[in-house]
Formats: sequence, structure tokens, C-alpha cells
Amino acid sequence: MFAGRAGKTDIELEIRIRMPRQQLLHVLRLDRAKLNPVHIFEQLRLEEALYRANDDNWIVVNDGGNAIPHPSVVLGISGKPTVMCDVSRVERESVPLFRRFTGGGTVVVGRGTTFISLIGNKSMLPPKDTRGPRELMRWSGKWYSNALEECGVDVKSMNNDEHTFALRENDYVLGNRKFAGNAQGLSRTRFVHHTSVLWNYKKQDMKLLQNPTKQPEYRAKREHEDFLIPLSETMSNRESLPNALIAELSKSIHFDELIEIDPDDSIIQNILLQDHHKSNTYVNTENEKIPNWSFNVQKRWL
Repeated sequence: MFAGRAGKTDIELEIRIRMPRQQLLHVLRLDRAKLNPVHIFEQLRLEEALYRANDDNWIVVNDGGNAIPHPSVVLGISGKPTVMCDVSRVERESVPLFRRFTGGGTVVVGRGTTFISLIGNKSMLPPKDTRGPRELMRWSGKWYSNALEECGVDVKSMNNDEHTFALRENDYVLGNRKFAGNAQGLSRTRFVHHTSVLWNYKKQDMKLLQNPTKQPEYRAKREHEDFLIPLSETMSNRESLPNALIAELSKSIHFDELIEIDPDDSIIQNILLQDHHKSNTYVNTENEKIPNWSFNVQKRWL
């Protein structure tokens, strides 16, 4: 036992140890970086670092079409270009392929794609909601439903309108047409849930993808033009959904503080420099890993 009276510094340290950690949400709005935009490949590189080498809660929003090159194609970690893509078209148009660190389907990234990712500690949600991908998907469906209702979108399933929101398997739909796809990753203490929202899209870009053999039952083998719907068909302001999602998170999880992070803040570069496993990679149409310099992707960070 130490003799004598504790100094002020010791008392402050003891208070800090006993105090519960604050529940903070870091908000990274890459979609507002118009002069130096962030390509989805760069965003995914950062998200893997946030997931594996950081212990804070983050929401990341990006406008995938601001950075070049576009269109681009992002495959899930098990996705194979020969199965998911029209390989001859991809090669003919020199479309870059990227394999991300999470599962899920294949995404064509163009000017109308909005990306929204939630990366955080499992402790921010009730344990039942992070037991696995399905449970996390169900929780996210409620999160999006509440946010979309704030944006004026019909979310009452009994209406069964062509613009009524619903969660179908791993997709967000309006009626029976998909406007957003999702992918998740879960570790012992962390999770990532990222969503690609079709605010708008070029029909020509969707021809880069095949109609896959393995697909949601509700798709019923429909071609992309009959299966997809842009969210802009039922909303007028592109920023409304990200804003509503952030507000809904703040309200439902009761974060102590929301901290907006500038993309050029040194914290971003420092996180990227942390030692961590890296699964994201560029690939060719044979699904072989290729060097990062193979495509002229705009770089935001070292």
C-alpha cells in the first residue's frame, strides 16, 4: 500500500478509469469533397483500416461517381469476374475491377452511386443485432426504414405500392425493385455494414454485369433494367437520405457526441498507417491479384 496523500494527477487518472467510455460517432462526409474526391477503391481501403485497426464508431458517406475512373466494378471477397461480369465488355472498355474485404454481391460504380458505411463496435448495438449478418441486416432495415420515412418515402408494407420501401433478403427495395445492396463484415468486437445506393445509374453501365446464376428469389431472373430502380424516382434531394440516417443513428443510439471529421485530417492518414490485415485488392478478369498501379485511380491518401 502506498503511503501519503494522492496527488491531483492520480485522482484525475482514477476518475478517468472509473468513468464509462463516451459513445461517440465519427462522421466522415467524403461526398462533400468535390475538389479532391475519393474513389470507392480508396474508400474501401480506408474502411478496412477503420474496421481492423481502429476502435471508434464511424459513418462514412461518399458519392462514388465524383472520382475517376468510372465506371468501376467492385466484387465481394468471393466474387469471380467470370461469373459476375461480362468479361469481354470489361476488357474492351478497360473497366477496373476491385475485390473488397467483405462478402456480398458485385457493384457497378458510376456517377449516380452513393455509398453509406457504418463501422463500429458491436457494443453500440444490442447483442441480438450483431450475432451474425442476418441479424445485422434486419437491424439495418429498421434503421433505413425510419430514415426513409423521415424523407417522405412510403414504408408501410401493407400499401404494397411500387415505391414502398422493404428489406428483401440483403437488398433494399421499392416495391419489388432494388435500389440498394448491402454487405457486412463481423469480427469478435467490430462490425461493418456498407450500402451502395443507386440514386441514379446509366443502363449502359449495368451491361458490365451478368445476370448471375445465384440471385435473390424475388429477382426472378429479371434483367437489370426490370430489376433496378433509382432512388431519385421517389426522392428529390440526394443528401436527404445520408442526413436522415445520421440523425436516426443519433436519436436511436444516443451518442454522446457526433464528431465531423475532415477527409484531410491527420487522423485518417494515421489510421491507414496502422499495421493491419489488408484484403482489398485489384484483380484482373481471371480474378488474379494485380498491382495497385495497374489503374489510374485518383489517390487521396498515401
